[in-house]
Amino acid sequence: MIHTIKRKIYMGDTDATGALYFAGQFRLALEAFESYLAESELVLKDFLLPIVHAEADFSAPLKLWDEVTISLSCTKIGTTSFVMESELSGYGRVQIVHVFTDKKGNKQPISPALKLVLSRLVQAEKACQTSLAVESSE
Repeated sequence: MIHTIKRKIYMGDTDATGALYFAGQFRLALEAFESYLAESELVLKDFLLPIVHAEADFSAPLKLWDEVTISLSCTKIGTTSFVMESELSGYGRVQIVHVFTDKKGNKQPISPALKLVLSRLVQAEKACQTSLAVESSE
């Protein structure tokens, strides 16, 4: 199953218009990723995961007190980097590329432990896409 979390939008998340500040969508995506890592019991003590690319699509404004479901998947695992995607239940989409580095910031091959944790999300994403393809052809 793709990892999901539910999150309410609070005053500190919004701008003067009462809508989610644009950078808040990235924070929500990172919260889902951190939640997944915590659930997987992966300890981030010997490595870092700096962000090297991020993009977002905004479909509808998230307003104060709205509840959003964030669905997290991993769409690609490379040698030293990986791509996380978060779907914000009809409000938008976020894609974040992380690079695996040691504590000094030197790029390294992704550790086997992290690769295993990420591969579970890749498998879930592929299963979801297969299921959707079967449903649409019926």
